[in-house]
Amino acid sequence: MAIRKYPKSRRLYDTERSCYMTLEDARPRVLNGETVTTPAEEDCTGEVLLGVVMRDVENGKGPTVEELRMFIMNYSAPKIIRQVRPRSAGDKQ
Repeated sequence: MAIRKYPKSRRLYDTERSCYMTLEDARPRVLNGETVTTPAEEDCTGEVLLGVVMRDVENGKGPTVEELRMFIMNYSAPKIIRQVRPRSAGDKQ
């Protein structure tokens, strides 16, 4: 199974069923680890996963712990790790 994201239209395409899909259609598949790629085969799964989480927040549903963990560990961890510094004894909590 493969999901394709077209950058100009921002639409998602299900290559197995040969049809366009909504973010809600893609949600379970992305959360189960399916990769989303551009036509140039670039991985854009993190972008789609962020869209899923943001849609949940906009609809008044918070992201689940598993959704946040997946996003942070798979797509944002290197950026976050570079920004985090160890706390010193003088830092306020």
